[in-house]
Order: sequence, then structure tokens, then C-alpha cells
Amino acid sequence: MTEQPDEVRVEGPSRPSAPPEGASDEAGQLLAVAVFLGAQGVPLWLFAEGHDLLPPPLGSVAAAGAGALSAPLRELVELGFAAEEEDGMRVPAATSAVVRDSMSGVERSRFAGLAVALLDRGFPERVGRQEDIGRSETLGPAVEAAAAHVSGGGASTARAAHLLGRVGSFHALSGRPEDARRALALGIRLAEGEAGGEPLEGTLRAVLADEHAAVLAELEHGEEARREASRALELAESFLPGDSPQLPVFLLNVGRTLRTAGDLDGARAAVAAALERTEETHSPAARPLEVEARLALAELALAAGDAAEAERAAAEVLAGADEEAEPALAARAAWIRADALREAGEPERATEFYRRSLALDTRRYGEGHTGVGQKTLGLGLHLEEMGRAEEARQAYERALAIFEAALGPDSEPAGVARQCLGRVSG
Repeated sequence: MTEQPDEVRVEGPSRPSAPPEGASDEAGQLLAVAVFLGAQGVPLWLFAEGHDLLPPPLGSVAAAGAGALSAPLRELVELGFAAEEEDGMRVPAATSAVVRDSMSGVERSRFAGLAVALLDRGFPERVGRQEDIGRSETLGPAVEAAAAHVSGGGASTARAAHLLGRVGSFHALSGRPEDARRALALGIRLAEGEAGGEPLEGTLRAVLADEHAAVLAELEHGEEARREASRALELAESFLPGDSPQLPVFLLNVGRTLRTAGDLDGARAAVAAALERTEETHSPAARPLEVEARLALAELALAAGDAAEAERAAAEVLAGADEEAEPALAARAAWIRADALREAGEPERATEFYRRSLALDTRRYGEGHTGVGQKTLGLGLHLEEMGRAEEARQAYERALAIFEAALGPDSEPAGVARQCLGRVSG
């Protein structure tokens, strides 16, 4: 995602004009923010971490830690506005709606903005790290709930759109494309100004469109994915300078999305443009991206049935790779070259490169790695196809041993390897 606004202060009234009768100011402020965070449980540490964003007296209470917020929370529980949960609180949806309706428009904007600012502080900046999964799961629903109440195209809207992009990326990485699609669609709505105000900056809109297109492609909505990828490309070319280092990365991402969506010609054009941009820089720092683009073009050529071009491109990358310093790169190039040679009707030459790729991965990851098992299984299938049953049997036995040890005897990969072994042993 692109950089977010640094300023997180939200101007406006510091307390709702109609706090719950009998409640302290800090309890009223806590409720006023919580009603924008959804009906699921919200952890009190969220308020403690963002205490400097909160108005007094709530900010002062939160500065003492999550435990200090138990007192105002108990007030809300006793008054029937909230329920206490482990390490957090929950406000029922009906109660939230009533409290929000009692606010003026300025108050709603103020406290919705505070909710978004707290979430921006608490939600992981870089999604996908194992240690952040629990936090992302907890705050994801609150992000979507809070974002539904911001509008106007200001700083809170921009912050919410960025947050929704992070939530969408987290869902996509977690294997939940429908959830990712929902979050990204809401982010795009905010970024395009559909909730009011002018559209947000073009780079953010391009990134959201690209991520949305990738999710649509994964969901096999090919036509929608192609349209969204094309829109992302237009936005990137309009708002990113031609010499921007972000542009080739973006072009490569769009190429991957278009390939998944079934548009091989569009994918090859996008990746070729990415390669051209990286070559123009003449910078050693651009080499990883240049190599990635070359390998992507080799894979696209193979997918399009152009085995000769795929073999040429993979051979070029492999010749320039340092197997000691770049084993992953060399292994990938060797496997693509093997696939291309096999498709070109040169199975014996292909075997050499399949074995070379497998040896590189074994040396890098170790014998028990599941990726080594997958490549060993692939080598076995190739050898069986060539009629070399004994060599295929040895490969299948090796793959089966790896899968049983790493994934268990009842795992799907172990079952596939066992079936292949039975076929050549029978």
C-alpha cells in the first residue's frame, strides 16, 4: 500500500452532546468511539495504545493502560450500554445505532474519525506476519465497521481506505478471497469519492484496483478481473511518473493478475512493459525485478504454447544466475527450462534440468521440505511418462517419505504419491 497521512488528529467536539445519563465523561467518550467499531468485541488495549489520540479525560485514563479502562466500561455495563468481554467490550448493534442517531453530524464525523485513527494505530502495517495474525483477525471487522461511517474525502476517509486495503490483503493472504473482495470494494468506494468528497490520490486508487482485480481473478470472475486490472493500469500510468520505481512493480503485478484471469496477451504486454522500464534504469538494484520479469515472460510464453521462446528466456536467466548466491532463482529458471524442453519434444534434455532444479532446492531447504517433495513427485511423473518406471518408482518413494514425515500419511500429497507409486509398482 502507499504511504498514509501522518496526521492522525481529528478535529471536532471532544465529547458527545448527550452522554448516557449517570455516566462519567470518560465513559461517555468511550461509548461514543466504540459505537463506530462494530458489534463484535473490541479490545481495550486498542484505546490504550492510541491514548494520545483520544480527548480528555478518556485519553488520560487510557494512558494508564487497558486495565484503567475497566472503570468507565463497568459504568456502561451497569447502564446497559455495553457488555464486558475478556480483555475488551462489546456494544450491541441496536444500541450503537441509537447512540449514533443521537449525535449531531459533526459529532458522528468526529468520533468515526477517532475510531479510524485508533484502528490505523493498532492494525498491523505489514500484513501476513505470523505474530500479527491474531491482531489482524480481531481488528479486521472493526475496520470495516468504522469505514462505513466516514465520508467527505478528508484525512479520515483516506486513512480508512488505506486500512481497508490492508484488511483486504490480510484476507487474501489468509485464503478468504470473498472477505478480501468485500473489504477492497469498500476501500475503492471511499477512494473514488462515492461516499462524498473528491476522489483520493491516484496511486492509492491504482493499488486498490490492482488488489481487487487479483482477488476477482482468484474467484474466477475473469471478465470483472480484466476490467479492474485495466483500470488499475490506467490509473498507474496516469498518476505514477514514468521513471517511478513503483511503476515496473505495478506492471508486473497487473501481469500476474491478467494471467490468472486468462488474458495471456494482456499479461505478456504488461510484463514486457515492466521489463522495459527496469532495463531503462541501468541500475544493479533493479536486477531482481528484471529477472522476475524475464522469468514471468518465460512462463507466459510456455502457457501460450511458445515452448521455444520459453526455453530461450529461461536459459538466458539460468546462464546469468549464480547458483551459490541465487539458488532459488536458478532452481526456478531450471524448472521452467525443463518444462519448456519437455513441451518442445526434448524429454531427455528436460530430465537434466528437472534434476538440477531439484538438487538446488534440496541443498537449500533440506531433504524433508514439502517443496522438495513436490518437485520429486514432478520428476517422477516426467520419468514415468518417458517409460523409465524404475527411476519413477524411486522418485515416488522419496516423495512419499517426505510427505508422510512432513504432512502425515493421510495428507493429500501423500495420497497422490502413494497412488503414483502403486501405478508403477503394479
